[in-house]
Amino acid sequence: MVCSKPGMVINMKSITNLPITDNRAWLILGKGPTFERLIDINTNSYYLFGLNDTVNYVYCTIGHFIDLDVILRLKGYDCEYLVVPWHPHVNNSPTNRTLKDWIKENKYLEHYENNGRLFTYNLSTWKQDHLEGYPVIKTRYFSAEAAFRILILKKIKTIYSLGIDGGIEYAREFKRLNPLTNGRKSFDDQFKEINKIVEESLVTYHAL
Repeated sequence: MVCSKPGMVINMKSITNLPITDNRAWLILGKGPTFERLIDINTNSYYLFGLNDTVNYVYCTIGHFIDLDVILRLKGYDCEYLVVPWHPHVNNSPTNRTLKDWIKENKYLEHYENNGRLFTYNLSTWKQDHLEGYPVIKTRYFSAEAAFRILILKKIKTIYSLGIDGGIEYAREFKRLNPLTNGRKSFDDQFKEINKIVEESLVTYHAL
């Protein structure tokens, strides 16, 4: 693994230190059409791992954001822990500015950092120096892949999902947003990687 520059001191919390447990199953929430069924689910039966704008609709244990553009759409502080890669994306590409740099000008990042609830990791899309001692999380198509890998890293054994769908559309709650802005032709692509992750980890996974 490529490491950070010698002498570089980083106090940011690593995702390896996320204080989460598996005494309940975890439910990953995405913006796909099945998200509309959330109202029929007893969310108290799960720990919720919200991807992007889903945290605007239900309080989540973890809110995960790869793209800083999405954080600007947050309506409140609606997750217990905020997880953002060390080199976040802007306009679907990793930026050479680090999370530490962005904290200075983003009230959401600043709030979670000041309260000790901001966690980071190295995302594989950044091809240059990585933070030494912080895990590298691979993502190939969509952020759901990173969510699976983070939970598996934390030794979570049972994962459910809602809104992690194929096709080209979002649920009605997210109709104001444009899907597939990363250039992919379909959300179907993510299943290639998710199926591989599940098979290699032996985690128990069910899509609701």
